[in-house]
This record gives sequence, C-alpha cells and structure tokens, in this order.
Amino acid sequence: MKIEKIKNYNQKILVILGTITIIIGIVFILKTIKETEDVGESLNVFAFRKPDSRYFKNYNPMSIRNSIVTRDLIKFQEYKDSVKGRLTKITDNKKQLQRIIDRNKLQDTIKDKYEKRINEYEKRIGILEKTIINFDILESSVCKFKLNPIDSSSGNLTYDQNENVVSINYIRNNIPNFVHEMTHAYQFLKGGIAFTKNSEKPFAIDLFDEVSAYKAQYAYDPISVIKEILSDSIVNNLIDIDTSWVRGIRDPIKKNHLYHKTHYAIKNININTPVKELDDAYPKINYDSLKLKHLYMGIITYENCKR
Repeated sequence: MKIEKIKNYNQKILVILGTITIIIGIVFILKTIKETEDVGESLNVFAFRKPDSRYFKNYNPMSIRNSIVTRDLIKFQEYKDSVKGRLTKITDNKKQLQRIIDRNKLQDTIKDKYEKRINEYEKRIGILEKTIINFDILESSVCKFKLNPIDSSSGNLTYDQNENVVSINYIRNNIPNFVHEMTHAYQFLKGGIAFTKNSEKPFAIDLFDEVSAYKAQYAYDPISVIKEILSDSIVNNLIDIDTSWVRGIRDPIKKNHLYHKTHYAIKNININTPVKELDDAYPKINYDSLKLKHLYMGIITYENCKR
C-alpha cells in the first residue's frame, strides 16, 4: 500500500515538473520571437519585401547586380556590409542604453543624457537604413556605375560620356566619404541632380543635396564630419548639419568656402524645376532664355543613361 502511494506521489511530481517545463519552453519561445521581431524592425530587413515605393519608383528587386562595373562589385559589397555592420552596432548600443534606463533608478541629469543619446542613435539608424536601400537601388538601376578611389581631400560625382558610366569618385580607403558620394549617386537616380553634356560637373546640385550626403556620412561615422570637416560652425549632432553649416565648409588647405561656387544652388531644385525658378536658386548666374533652353536640352539624367 505504501509503495502504491509513493508511485502515485512520484507520478504527480513528474506531471507538475513536466507542466513547468512546458510553460518555461513556451515563455522562452515567445521571448525569442519577440527578440527576433525587435531585431527585424531595428535592422529594417528587406530580404522578403521591396523598399517603400517613396524611395524609388523604378526599384526592381529581381534585378541581378549588373549596374555596378564588374571589377568593382566586391568593393561595393564590402562597403555595403560595412554600413550594415555599423547599423547593427548602433542598434545594439541603443538597446543597451535603453536597458540601463529601464532597469536602474537614475538621476534625472544622467537619464536625460542617455535619452538624448538614444534619440541620436534612432536618427542615425533611420538614415543608415535608407543608405542600405540606396545601395540596393544602385545595384538594380538602369544606369551603370563605377567606383573610382582618388587621392584627394574630397570626392565628387562625374559622368563619362564615352563609357556611359557615372563615376563615384571617393577618397581612397575612406568609407564615410564613399557613403557621402554614393548618396549623390542615388540623388542622380531619383532626378535630384543631372549632368550637362559639355561638363562633367553635376547640374541641379544644391545645398540640400549636400545636407543629405553629410548626414549619411555622419550617420555612418560622426568623427569623419566632426573632426575632419572644417566649417565656420560646429557640428555636435545630426541637427547641426544644415544648409548654413554646409555653406560654411572650407577647403582644409586653401581655406576658401567650397560651397560658395556658382554651380551650387541655394534653393532645393531638381531636373524638373521650372526655368523661372533657377534665377533665385542661382543668384550669381544670369541666365537668358536661349542659354536655359540649350542647357535643358543638353542635360543628362538617369533616363538618358540606359545601357
């Protein structure tokens, strides 16, 4: 009789332990799913869906990587992976700070400091997510691009009429500068800037285009902007990067203002900006109707560079 009771008792214990094990397993699975969703939302993974149409209406997720010159594909992918890695790191840093705030009773000054850093992280995450989309768009575009590392203090974007290729000229071994110039390449694809047939320099590039490029550069590496860009004003965070700051940027050697040149528009324009608005955008250039007509007939946009 006693043995039977002991068996029944052991069976009840086993049932209870089994139930507890199942509950723990369910909690663990739910937690894992939640963490996976958090990571997916933070990294904005596009493995199974195309980017938002507002970024680029002609994006083709089925396109093979044929828009980047073959010899540059490995380097292009290396830079893309670097941006993804930076995004992951910043996302982790943000989560760590948030956990510190959630799990500790902090002084108001310290909590406020951490919250400001989290806010800055969130802004950088948003920009880096869009930068990754821009990489994808360049890979699937109708235009041909090549990577051209140069030994210079700054990069630029040029168009090779003979090869029908847009050249992303960036400071050699400088990923932040590549991110900057790649942002201009994306602006070319969306019609924000173009090229004139009689000049390699971009047409319709404005201070707002530069603000976007410098913000992308800052999101990847703040030091590359804070320490390496000389301007009349100081940058401490993303909000400081505006048209006034861009206007104040100087050549590190000659000390002249780089964005006071006549081909930089002071108002936000694109390839569809009406002719009558260009006088305000380019106050140092006097256009007459003949020149404007000639200029508009001669510009090269992403629609002209189909392979």
